[in-house]
Amino acid sequence: MDRTPFFRRLIGDAVRVTFTRTHLWLFGVFAALAGFGGLYEAFYRSFGMMFGRLTGAVPAHGVPYVRPMWLMTKTVFKASEWPLFKGLLFVIVCGAVLSGLVWLTSIAVGALIGSVRRIVLGGTAHFSDGWRIGTQRFPTVLAILLTTKAALLFITLLAGANLIGTLRDGTWWAIVLYAVSFLVYMAIMAGAVLLSVLAANYAVIRGERFAVSVSHAAKLLTDNWLICLEALFVLFVLDLLVGMLSLIALTVLAFPAMALLSWASSASAPVSFIAMKVLFAFAIVVMVVVVGAMYATLRTVFWTLLWMELSENSRAARLLRWFGKRLAWKRR
Repeated sequence: MDRTPFFRRLIGDAVRVTFTRTHLWLFGVFAALAGFGGLYEAFYRSFGMMFGRLTGAVPAHGVPYVRPMWLMTKTVFKASEWPLFKGLLFVIVCGAVLSGLVWLTSIAVGALIGSVRRIVLGGTAHFSDGWRIGTQRFPTVLAILLTTKAALLFITLLAGANLIGTLRDGTWWAIVLYAVSFLVYMAIMAGAVLLSVLAANYAVIRGERFAVSVSHAAKLLTDNWLICLEALFVLFVLDLLVGMLSLIALTVLAFPAMALLSWASSASAPVSFIAMKVLFAFAIVVMVVVVGAMYATLRTVFWTLLWMELSENSRAARLLRWFGKRLAWKRR
């Protein structure tokens, strides 16, 4: 029996699969857009939206996400000879791009889960194999992702409404009410993330429909809720570590970049300065995409391995988790 601690073994296996099957990172690029299985991204993205929109939604300013798109749409309507036609064309193009990203994201999540399953069972998982699995399970995975985002958005709006009430009222009762709503928000958000991860694994690996996948995921979560919460906390810490390491790497790379940019600006060729800025901006974008793809792949591999431990070998997994080395020592 493997006596390695439970989460250390899962993280080690996830790291090995991620860095020995780098073609999975292509799926990880789009899986990162959904923030699949990440508490860090769901927490900070949703609260960024809440503070940016809800606290500043009453005045006209302070809506950082909606305002640029609204100004762009107004510009298209005003500066065009045929405002209705070009505005409609603009909306259609934006809708097509958004639909394409949603489609690719859903396929990428299914492809990652199916590929990890085949790799763990000793098979091969080429890019075409993962793509085929993702397209077959696309409708169910899409429904799971959209339902999760809708639930997170709904509870974010409720928590944001309490925040606005707290800012307007300013009493201790309002602060207590907001603190309670914040705790409820955290619990619902963690439950939604865990349900979406487990349901997606049921949908992709066992080919179950949406309602059946969610039902089985809820049962698995209630049976192993402590292990799932511990796994979520482990990934939350890993999210923070990856973010800090990425920030440190960007800071270290910024010093030679600033030196080269200063040298290019002092030179007599402005074209070289512009080219240098474009080159460094492109390098930063590439670095962010690569790190995001790598970590999204690692996170999805980890959740798939955890699901396989809990659903296909749940008794052994729980015994290992709760008794660990004592159980291994008794069986020697």
